[in-house]
Amino acid sequence: MPRITPPSDPPDEFDAADALALSQQAICQATLAIEAALDLCSDAEPIYLTTAKKQAVLLKMPALQARLTELNYRLLACAFDVADAHGARNIGDYLAHATHQAHGTMARELRTARELDSRWMHLHAALREGRVNLAQSVEITRSLNALPDDLDATVLRDAERTLVEHAEEFGPNDLRRMGKRIIDVVAPDIAEAVEGKRLADEERSARERQQLTLKPQGDGTTRISGLLTEGCANRLATALNAITNPRRDHLTPAPCDAHPTRQVGTPSRAVTSNVPAAMRTTASSTIQPATTRPKPAIPTAAAAAAAAAAAAAANPTPSGSSPPPNATPAH
Repeated sequence: MPRITPPSDPPDEFDAADALALSQQAICQATLAIEAALDLCSDAEPIYLTTAKKQAVLLKMPALQARLTELNYRLLACAFDVADAHGARNIGDYLAHATHQAHGTMARELRTARELDSRWMHLHAALREGRVNLAQSVEITRSLNALPDDLDATVLRDAERTLVEHAEEFGPNDLRRMGKRIIDVVAPDIAEAVEGKRLADEERSARERQQLTLKPQGDGTTRISGLLTEGCANRLATALNAITNPRRDHLTPAPCDAHPTRQVGTPSRAVTSNVPAAMRTTASSTIQPATTRPKPAIPTAAAAAAAAAAAAAANPTPSGSSPPPNATPAH
């Protein structure tokens, strides 16, 4: 395609029109080139690539994805006219309907695009150049948005630049932890006050969002769900631990066979607690356990003779009467 060469002293109108034409042409050509390149390799099998080439392609993919996403963010940030043309509330709602994407996902994409376009320009530039991947940009954006709004603009710019510089060495998880303490690095003189305000806001937000729901399931159980502050959760856990402690099972009445060593008929502590001490021994001795009652003895011949002799000794035979038939005469 022939290159447009402007005149040596072009008017201002020409400069603006030429820049607009070149910008539109570049974005459209890049979109078509990306589509054509993907069509070119759609049937290619990466399994035939050498190990070195696979490694080179995989290392380039995150940067390419970040650069393509940044271009999409730039389009989203200025596509309000597209939403107006279709009667949509914003471009996110229109794209969610037109491209069958989740409304929540498109709302987050649009919010991120506007923040990069209006607030975090240094991060925007790093994403455009592929120096920051998508996961890193998400964590950096969250950390910067969590900073107080009343911070000085210089402190915010220093925090943004510091996190972007650390993105060349650290991953998303490390950047999230760094973002929580970024004020200690860029503005240590106000770090304590900022941290105190952050903790106060966090506690207030936790109290506003806490809730507890008890939902009967219809089968004798109830589902408990909710969101509690740390203090309420600790107190609830303490109360539940006291109730569900296994060592408190003695408070539950046990069946009769739960104590096989207890003898039936033995007065319990609750029954004899109000009985005078002089009566407790009598009560205990007169009540015989059913399980320890002796079995009746089976009489034998020797036992019968001994019983008869004892009866004769107790009741002597009067004079003139005849002895019993089975008695042995005395010699």
